[in-house]
Amino acid sequence: MTRKAFIYIIALLLPLTAVRAQVSVKAMTDSTAILLGEQTALRVTVVHPAATTPVFPQDLQPLLKAGLEVIGKGQVSSEPGTPSDGMTTTKCVYTLTSFEPALYYIPSINVKVGKQTYPTPQLALKVNDIKVDTVHTDKYYGPKEITDPAYTWRDWMRLFLLAVLLIVCCAGSAAAYLWMQMAGRKKQTKKEVKAVVPPHKEAEAAIEQLKDNYGREELTSKDYYTSLIGILRRYVSKRYGFKADEMTSYELVARLIELGEKEEQPATSEGEQGVTVARVEPDYTELREILATADLTKFAKLQTDQGEDERNLRRLSDYIETTKSDKPPVITEEDIPEDTGEKVSDVRRRRKIVFALSLVVTVLILAVVVYEIHELLL
Repeated sequence: MTRKAFIYIIALLLPLTAVRAQVSVKAMTDSTAILLGEQTALRVTVVHPAATTPVFPQDLQPLLKAGLEVIGKGQVSSEPGTPSDGMTTTKCVYTLTSFEPALYYIPSINVKVGKQTYPTPQLALKVNDIKVDTVHTDKYYGPKEITDPAYTWRDWMRLFLLAVLLIVCCAGSAAAYLWMQMAGRKKQTKKEVKAVVPPHKEAEAAIEQLKDNYGREELTSKDYYTSLIGILRRYVSKRYGFKADEMTSYELVARLIELGEKEEQPATSEGEQGVTVARVEPDYTELREILATADLTKFAKLQTDQGEDERNLRRLSDYIETTKSDKPPVITEEDIPEDTGEKVSDVRRRRKIVFALSLVVTVLILAVVVYEIHELLL
């Protein structure tokens, strides 16, 4: 063999020797002694180059002595080292147990790294028997019966307070509901008391009062027709159920004509003597003349004479007599006295909000009570 060939062989063997020197295989158990039936872990640790992957035995049971059992192989984990040394640590865990007391030897475990096989050192595991006192057998008791837990007043105090709060909230919700109902009934009673006098009766009384004032006092034409048109507007508002005060004279007559055409009335009616008489249609032309005269006295300062005033008052009486009805008058919210200056809709809305809040609080407390009972008893 020449010198050159010898150097070449040495160069090939040096890396293999370096790799073999770098690989380290260790094995250890978590405990050197266990009781019968306990478990311990057998940990195999391999330090090897990062470019290689160690291969661990899949089944250790054939290698172990009779009495030792492998009940599980854990996951293989790797921990890379520093980049400078290029090494990696790989671990494999086996779980061992035994049900026969003895001293067991764990043989070497072969781990393959690259093309080389590395054995682990042998280990020993002591399995100790559990000492049982066979003389005093009366000290061994059977399973105890299931007993109910003992409760104290502190355990029930929170539930008791929640129950009292729930009762208070239920009473508050009931009171709020009754308050809403009673307030609605009182408001309805006020409406009914105010609606006792029919609209035409009220208008006739106002006309008689205007006649007396006209005879005793010197009323200007503007004051007289303002009162006269006020009687007309109040009458039609309660008779037909719309706000006549907010309409002009033209709009008012047009609305009355429309309502007169839609209103269902018999074509004939029975008189006091049982004689059938034809229904009299209201004279809207005269109504327009009354309204026009009133507008002229108000805006153009027209001065009327006594004959014209009495004629227009008679026309108004004829219109009321023609359109009067025995049906209950229509009551709107403006007929309700507003003592507090608040609107009826605002009052109702606040009452509904109070009732809704009390109901929501009651439901929430009930849910908490049910949860506390569940936690306490179960």
